[in-house]
Amino acid sequence: MPKKTKKEKLLAQHHRVHLPPAVVESRLPESVKNVNSFHLTLPVQTPTTTRAVTGSVDEFTAIHRDLVKTLIITGAIIISEFLLAHYLPH
Repeated sequence: MPKKTKKEKLLAQHHRVHLPPAVVESRLPESVKNVNSFHLTLPVQTPTTTRAVTGSVDEFTAIHRDLVKTLIITGAIIISEFLLAHYLPH
């Protein structure tokens, strides 16, 4: 598609600025015009009671052991990184 010349651009801009917008009249049948009248009913939901989920003590102790192991290993890794960075020659 060829590019527009400066004259064509100026004519298009003049056309957009100085002409009023076109008015479009709708010619829809009456049955289509009344489509937007509707009624929606939603069922009312009663609030439900919630129960607290309880786990056994064994599960919590297993999670506690895993967290302690993770913290010990993470601490060891961080300390070894600091020691290696401090004592190795650059």
